[in-house]
Amino acid sequence: MTITKEAIDNRLAQLLRGDKKLLHSGNDNAKLAKNSVESYILNLSPFTQNSKGTNLCPGSTPGCQTGCLSTAGHGRMPSVVQTRLLNTEVFIHHRKFFLNRLLDELRALNIQAILENTQYAIRLNGTSDLEWVRLIQTMTGENILDFSNLIYYDYTKIENWVHKYFGTKYHLTFSRSETNWDQCKKLLDSGLNVAVVFHPYIPYQYGGYPVISGEENDMRFTDPKGVVVGLLAKGKAKQDKRGFVVEHKDWGSSIEGWKAGPEERIKRATQTLLP
Repeated sequence: MTITKEAIDNRLAQLLRGDKKLLHSGNDNAKLAKNSVESYILNLSPFTQNSKGTNLCPGSTPGCQTGCLSTAGHGRMPSVVQTRLLNTEVFIHHRKFFLNRLLDELRALNIQAILENTQYAIRLNGTSDLEWVRLIQTMTGENILDFSNLIYYDYTKIENWVHKYFGTKYHLTFSRSETNWDQCKKLLDSGLNVAVVFHPYIPYQYGGYPVISGEENDMRFTDPKGVVVGLLAKGKAKQDKRGFVVEHKDWGSSIEGWKAGPEERIKRATQTLLP
Protein backbone atom coordinates (compact mmCIF):
# COMPACT_ATOMS: atom_id res chain seq x y z
CA MET A 1 0.00 0.00 0.00
CA THR A 2 1.43 3.35 -1.11
CA ILE A 3 0.88 6.42 1.06
CA THR A 4 1.10 9.87 -0.52
CA LYS A 5 2.69 12.93 1.05
CA GLU A 6 -0.76 14.54 1.10
CA ALA A 7 -2.13 11.63 3.13
CA ILE A 8 0.76 11.85 5.60
CA ASP A 9 0.26 15.61 5.98
CA ASN A 10 -3.46 15.05 6.54
CA ARG A 11 -2.77 12.50 9.30
CA LEU A 12 -0.28 14.93 10.84
CA ALA A 13 -3.00 17.60 10.94
CA GLN A 14 -5.53 15.14 12.41
CA LEU A 15 -3.13 14.24 15.21
CA LEU A 16 -2.32 17.90 15.81
CA ARG A 17 -6.00 18.80 16.15
CA GLY A 18 -6.69 15.77 18.31
CA ASP A 19 -9.11 14.26 15.77
CA LYS A 20 -7.01 11.07 15.77
CA LYS A 21 -4.89 9.44 18.46
CA LEU A 22 -1.80 7.25 18.35
CA LEU A 23 -2.90 5.09 21.30
CA HIS A 24 -6.02 3.00 20.94
CA SER A 25 -8.21 1.45 23.62
CA GLY A 26 -7.57 -2.20 24.33
CA ASN A 27 -11.30 -2.78 24.10
CA ASP A 28 -10.84 -2.78 20.32
CA ASN A 29 -8.20 -5.54 20.54
CA ALA A 30 -9.34 -9.15 21.06
CA LYS A 31 -6.42 -9.92 23.39
CA LEU A 32 -6.25 -6.69 25.40
CA ALA A 33 -10.02 -6.69 25.85
CA LYS A 34 -9.51 -9.64 28.22
CA ASN A 35 -7.36 -7.52 30.56
CA SER A 36 -8.87 -6.60 33.92
CA VAL A 37 -6.88 -3.35 33.79
CA GLU A 38 -7.89 -0.69 31.28
CA SER A 39 -5.31 -0.95 28.52
CA TYR A 40 -4.04 1.06 25.55
CA ILE A 41 -1.90 -0.02 22.60
CA LEU A 42 0.20 1.57 19.86
CA ASN A 43 0.27 -0.31 16.54
CA LEU A 44 2.58 0.61 13.68
CA SER A 45 3.53 -1.12 10.45
CA PRO A 46 6.12 -3.79 11.36
CA PHE A 47 9.80 -4.22 10.39
CA THR A 48 10.58 -2.40 7.08
CA GLN A 49 7.04 -1.74 5.89
CA ASN A 50 7.49 2.00 5.42
CA SER A 51 8.66 4.41 2.73
CA LYS A 52 12.24 4.59 4.01
CA GLY A 53 12.65 0.89 4.76
CA THR A 54 13.47 1.70 8.39
CA ASN A 55 13.36 -1.48 10.48
CA LEU A 56 10.95 -0.96 13.38
CA CYS A 57 11.62 -4.53 14.59
CA PRO A 58 15.44 -4.74 14.70
CA GLY A 59 15.42 -8.20 16.28
CA SER A 60 12.96 -9.71 13.82
CA THR A 61 13.65 -12.92 11.91
CA PRO A 62 12.21 -14.31 8.65
CA GLY A 63 9.90 -16.53 10.70
CA CYS A 64 8.36 -13.79 12.82
CA GLN A 65 8.15 -11.44 9.84
CA THR A 66 6.11 -13.98 7.91
CA GLY A 67 3.87 -14.81 10.86
CA CYS A 68 3.62 -11.29 12.30
CA LEU A 69 0.57 -10.42 14.38
CA SER A 70 -0.14 -7.66 11.86
CA THR A 71 -1.61 -10.42 9.66
CA ALA A 72 -4.08 -11.57 12.35
CA GLY A 73 -7.62 -10.47 13.15
CA HIS A 74 -8.49 -6.86 12.37
CA GLY A 75 -4.85 -6.28 11.37
CA ARG A 76 -5.68 -7.64 7.92
CA MET A 77 -8.41 -5.08 7.24
CA PRO A 78 -7.38 -2.46 4.63
CA SER A 79 -8.53 0.43 6.84
CA VAL A 80 -6.43 -0.85 9.77
CA VAL A 81 -3.41 -1.44 7.53
CA GLN A 82 -3.74 2.13 6.23
CA THR A 83 -4.07 3.65 9.70
CA ARG A 84 -0.98 1.85 10.96
CA LEU A 85 1.01 2.83 7.90
CA LEU A 86 -0.06 6.49 8.14
CA ASN A 87 1.04 6.67 11.79
CA THR A 88 4.29 4.92 10.86
CA GLU A 89 4.99 7.45 8.13
CA VAL A 90 4.40 10.29 10.60
CA PHE A 91 6.92 8.63 12.91
CA ILE A 92 9.42 8.20 10.07
CA HIS A 93 9.11 11.70 8.59
CA HIS A 94 8.07 13.78 11.62
CA ARG A 95 9.69 11.97 14.53
CA LYS A 96 9.93 14.92 16.91
CA PHE A 97 6.22 15.66 16.53
CA PHE A 98 5.30 11.98 16.85
CA LEU A 99 7.25 11.49 20.08
CA ASN A 100 5.90 14.67 21.62
CA ARG A 101 2.37 13.71 20.63
CA LEU A 102 2.80 10.23 22.14
CA LEU A 103 4.16 11.81 25.32
CA ASP A 104 1.13 14.12 25.51
CA GLU A 105 -1.26 11.18 25.13
CA LEU A 106 0.53 9.23 27.86
CA ARG A 107 0.49 12.25 30.17
CA ALA A 108 -3.25 12.70 29.60
CA LEU A 109 -3.92 9.03 30.33
CA ASN A 110 -1.88 9.25 33.52
CA ILE A 111 -3.91 12.26 34.71
CA GLN A 112 -7.13 10.42 33.87
CA ALA A 113 -5.97 7.34 35.80
CA ILE A 114 -5.07 9.50 38.81
CA LEU A 115 -8.51 11.11 38.79
CA GLU A 116 -10.09 7.64 38.65
CA ASN A 117 -7.74 6.35 41.38
CA THR A 118 -6.64 3.45 39.19
CA GLN A 119 -3.85 2.31 36.87
CA TYR A 120 -3.78 1.87 33.10
CA ALA A 121 -1.68 -0.66 31.21
CA ILE A 122 0.22 0.59 28.16
CA ARG A 123 1.61 -1.58 25.36
CA LEU A 124 3.67 0.61 23.03
CA ASN A 125 4.97 -2.16 20.77
CA GLY A 126 1.80 -3.78 19.50
CA THR A 127 3.37 -4.48 16.10
CA SER A 128 6.83 -2.96 16.47
CA ASP A 129 9.88 -3.44 18.70
CA LEU A 130 11.34 -0.05 19.57
CA GLU A 131 12.79 1.37 22.78
CA TRP A 132 10.16 4.06 23.30
CA VAL A 133 11.34 4.99 26.80
CA ARG A 134 14.75 6.00 25.44
CA LEU A 135 13.41 7.58 22.24
CA ILE A 136 10.96 9.83 24.12
CA GLN A 137 13.47 10.75 26.83
CA THR A 138 16.17 11.60 24.28
CA MET A 139 13.81 13.82 22.30
CA THR A 140 11.84 15.46 25.14
CA GLY A 141 13.92 15.02 28.29
CA GLU A 142 10.98 13.29 30.02
CA ASN A 143 10.92 9.75 31.37
CA ILE A 144 7.53 8.16 30.75
CA LEU A 145 8.21 5.66 33.54
CA ASP A 146 7.75 8.57 35.96
CA PHE A 147 4.02 8.64 35.22
CA SER A 148 2.73 7.27 38.51
CA ASN A 149 -0.44 5.52 37.33
CA LEU A 150 0.75 3.91 34.11
CA ILE A 151 2.14 0.37 33.82
CA TYR A 152 4.08 -0.50 30.66
CA TYR A 153 4.62 -3.92 29.13
CA ASP A 154 5.72 -5.39 25.83
CA TYR A 155 7.15 -8.41 24.07
CA THR A 156 10.65 -8.00 22.61
CA LYS A 157 13.41 -9.87 20.84
CA ILE A 158 16.09 -7.51 22.18
CA GLU A 159 17.65 -9.33 25.14
CA ASN A 160 19.52 -6.27 26.45
CA TRP A 161 16.24 -4.41 26.97
CA VAL A 162 14.86 -7.26 29.09
CA HIS A 163 17.81 -6.87 31.47
CA LYS A 164 17.85 -3.06 31.27
CA TYR A 165 14.22 -2.63 32.35
CA PHE A 166 14.02 -5.53 34.79
CA GLY A 167 12.64 -4.29 38.11
CA THR A 168 11.18 -1.10 36.58
CA LYS A 169 7.61 -0.21 35.63
CA TYR A 170 8.32 -1.50 32.12
CA HIS A 171 7.78 -5.27 32.05
CA LEU A 172 9.32 -7.01 29.04
CA THR A 173 8.72 -10.61 28.00
CA PHE A 174 11.38 -11.99 25.68
CA SER A 175 10.07 -13.57 22.48
CA ARG A 176 11.38 -16.86 21.12
CA SER A 177 12.15 -17.03 17.41
CA GLU A 178 13.49 -19.83 15.23
CA THR A 179 17.07 -18.74 16.03
CA ASN A 180 17.32 -17.65 19.69
CA TRP A 181 16.47 -20.62 21.95
CA ASP A 182 19.89 -20.47 23.65
CA GLN A 183 19.11 -16.89 24.72
CA CYS A 184 15.67 -18.02 25.87
CA LYS A 185 17.11 -20.73 28.12
CA LYS A 186 19.53 -18.30 29.78
CA LEU A 187 16.72 -15.87 30.51
CA LEU A 188 14.42 -18.60 31.84
CA ASP A 189 17.20 -19.96 34.06
CA SER A 190 17.67 -16.48 35.51
CA GLY A 191 13.97 -16.20 36.40
CA LEU A 192 12.79 -14.16 33.43
CA ASN A 193 9.94 -15.06 31.08
CA VAL A 194 9.88 -16.08 27.44
CA ALA A 195 6.92 -16.07 25.06
CA VAL A 196 6.66 -19.01 22.66
CA VAL A 197 4.12 -19.37 19.86
CA PHE A 198 2.51 -22.81 19.53
CA HIS A 199 0.08 -24.48 17.13
CA PRO A 200 -2.53 -25.87 17.48
CA TYR A 201 -2.25 -26.42 21.27
CA ILE A 202 -0.19 -24.93 24.09
CA PRO A 203 1.74 -27.66 26.02
CA TYR A 204 1.91 -27.59 29.81
CA GLN A 205 5.72 -27.72 29.59
CA TYR A 206 8.30 -26.95 26.92
CA GLY A 207 12.04 -27.49 26.85
CA GLY A 208 11.93 -28.56 30.49
CA TYR A 209 10.24 -25.33 31.60
CA PRO A 210 6.68 -24.83 32.90
CA VAL A 211 4.26 -23.17 30.50
CA ILE A 212 1.40 -20.83 31.33
CA SER A 213 -1.23 -19.73 28.85
CA GLY A 214 -0.82 -16.20 27.56
CA GLU A 215 -4.21 -16.41 25.86
CA GLU A 216 -6.40 -15.75 28.89
CA ASN A 217 -5.32 -12.10 28.95
CA ASP A 218 -2.42 -9.89 27.87
CA MET A 219 -1.31 -8.78 31.34
CA ARG A 220 2.22 -10.14 31.18
CA PHE A 221 3.22 -7.97 34.16
CA THR A 222 1.17 -10.29 36.39
CA ASP A 223 2.82 -13.54 35.26
CA PRO A 224 4.87 -15.74 37.62
CA LYS A 225 8.63 -15.68 37.06
CA GLY A 226 10.77 -18.11 35.11
CA VAL A 227 8.00 -19.49 32.90
CA VAL A 228 7.29 -19.93 29.21
CA VAL A 229 4.28 -17.88 28.17
CA GLY A 230 2.43 -19.94 25.60
CA LEU A 231 0.69 -18.10 22.78
CA LEU A 232 -1.38 -19.57 19.97
CA ALA A 233 -0.41 -18.95 16.36
CA LYS A 234 -2.69 -16.49 14.60
CA GLY A 235 -3.07 -15.30 11.04
CA LYS A 236 -0.28 -16.38 8.69
CA ALA A 237 1.70 -17.82 11.63
CA LYS A 238 -0.53 -20.90 11.45
CA GLN A 239 1.20 -21.82 8.17
CA ASP A 240 4.73 -21.23 9.50
CA LYS A 241 7.37 -23.63 8.15
CA ARG A 242 10.48 -21.81 9.36
CA GLY A 243 10.41 -22.95 12.99
CA PHE A 244 9.12 -19.71 14.49
CA VAL A 245 5.95 -21.51 15.57
CA VAL A 246 6.36 -24.67 17.67
CA GLU A 247 4.03 -27.44 16.55
CA HIS A 248 2.24 -29.21 19.39
CA LYS A 249 -0.56 -31.47 18.21
CA ASP A 250 -1.04 -33.55 21.38
CA TRP A 251 -4.17 -32.25 23.07
CA GLY A 252 -3.65 -34.59 26.02
CA SER A 253 -0.40 -32.89 27.05
CA SER A 254 -1.69 -29.40 26.41
CA ILE A 255 -2.78 -26.88 29.04
CA GLU A 256 -6.32 -27.21 27.72
CA GLY A 257 -6.13 -31.00 28.04
CA TRP A 258 -4.86 -30.94 31.61
CA LYS A 259 -7.53 -28.46 32.65
CA ALA A 260 -10.17 -30.81 31.22
CA GLY A 261 -9.09 -33.57 33.62
CA PRO A 262 -7.96 -37.21 33.31
CA GLU A 263 -11.34 -38.63 32.27
CA GLU A 264 -11.63 -36.37 29.25
CA ARG A 265 -7.99 -37.08 28.29
CA ILE A 266 -8.60 -40.83 28.45
CA LYS A 267 -11.81 -40.44 26.45
CA ARG A 268 -10.07 -38.51 23.69
CA ALA A 269 -7.10 -40.88 23.65
CA THR A 270 -9.48 -43.85 23.29
CA GLN A 271 -11.34 -42.17 20.45
CA THR A 272 -8.05 -41.58 18.67
CA LEU A 273 -7.12 -45.28 18.92
CA LEU A 274 -10.48 -46.55 17.66
CA PRO A 275 -10.50 -47.71 14.00
